[in-house]
Amino acid sequence: MRHRVALFVIVTLAFAALLSCALPFDTQTMSRADATPSPGATLSAGQPVPAGGIVVDNAQPGFSVQAGDWGTCQRGECSGDCFGADFRFADSGCTNCRARFDLRVPTAGSYELFVWWPYGDDRATDTPFTIQFSGGANTLNVDQRNNGDDWFWLQTLSVPAGETVSVFVGGTTTGFANADAVALFPTGVSPATPQPQPQTLVAPPTAAPAAAQPTQVIVTQPTQPAAAQPTAPGKPAAFRRIIFLHHSTGQGLIEQSDLRQRLTSFGYEFYDHGYNDDGLTLANGQRANLNFNIPDDNTDPDGFAALFAQPVHSPPDNAFSHLMQYDVIAFKSCFPTSDIQSDEQLAEYKTYYLNIRAVMDRFPNKIFIVVTPPPNVPSATSPEAAARARAWANWLKSPEYLNGHPNVFTFDFFNRLAEGNPLAGDNNMLRAAYRADPNDSHPNERANREIGPQFADFIAQAIGKYK
Repeated sequence: MRHRVALFVIVTLAFAALLSCALPFDTQTMSRADATPSPGATLSAGQPVPAGGIVVDNAQPGFSVQAGDWGTCQRGECSGDCFGADFRFADSGCTNCRARFDLRVPTAGSYELFVWWPYGDDRATDTPFTIQFSGGANTLNVDQRNNGDDWFWLQTLSVPAGETVSVFVGGTTTGFANADAVALFPTGVSPATPQPQPQTLVAPPTAAPAAAQPTQVIVTQPTQPAAAQPTAPGKPAAFRRIIFLHHSTGQGLIEQSDLRQRLTSFGYEFYDHGYNDDGLTLANGQRANLNFNIPDDNTDPDGFAALFAQPVHSPPDNAFSHLMQYDVIAFKSCFPTSDIQSDEQLAEYKTYYLNIRAVMDRFPNKIFIVVTPPPNVPSATSPEAAARARAWANWLKSPEYLNGHPNVFTFDFFNRLAEGNPLAGDNNMLRAAYRADPNDSHPNERANREIGPQFADFIAQAIGKYK
């Protein structure tokens, strides 16, 4: 591989590595561990992993080379921070190269699947990772060139007790494919979360792994989670997983309030997706390093109408299919939507949302929460446009829109933020107490701190009511 350092640097790093092995393990850097315990070994208090975590490194019996020539690069010989003492790599062009990680799951449950490799600008941009277990098979093309030196989330798996999850890494033509470490962590637990008690890593049997059965897969960007919920009529036993699709105003609501923490305390898992550049945030608040590719990054009414018009596939291969992996789907446009310039535009918005409602009716096993868009500051709108914005919010929460659609709820974000005094010059606009700047329509921290808990409680009440 490229990026090999000069011999004297290797010797220096090797000596430093030897010294580091004699020092206590830093409990805050589990996600950059310098060594992985042997299969079945019990970690010391200085080497914590999250409770129930399962990690297989390329040096362990759970790893095997299935096909092709895989080189080995020791720590310090190649660029990036590998997991353990070394990592394996396939040369660019070795499209038949195939390596395998097997992780045996002792306890049934929901797990987050992560992979680790060292960063390097000669890595492949489309390394295929194929995940195979009883829930099916899915292949994800992963950009290893612009990520690395950390745990990279692939997807969520619901795994029965005693089952082995197999992860296959393939070669490609765009650069070096890396196979370093794979991990399963209980859903809601961060890979870097230290635990006070020793944990045991569970490795699969050391016998040669059985060959994978051929399975037709759909190549997508990393998805969350793995299997789609059924779309047959009826309600699931529990609504646990919540996704909130938003842009910057929603981000402020999450970051400046206890929205996520409050829902977590209620027993729910709260995920959110912002701009495509920000992508998905997991229930533990950690970025997933992927996005659902929301079409044109458009969360205006026309964008949502196009999003809801997408077909639902499993494995998911479009934005709407990703959203439909969750039990509760909340979605919100941002404040530019509230600058409604004409009655015709307002009527058009209503048509979009009637079409969206028709789609929501097809999924009675899901709860949908429409969040009305926030108002604008006076400098960004007119009294006429602001009045239409309130009319738009009032219609979305009206019996006309909601009656007869029991799995659809509306959280009225607009009216919680807007001035409600009809005699005030800023009526229907962002109220003065909630402004951070006269020219910025983003609600301030006070607004988010006050409304965030209300949003959390509304979601919980909607779930309770639909049950």
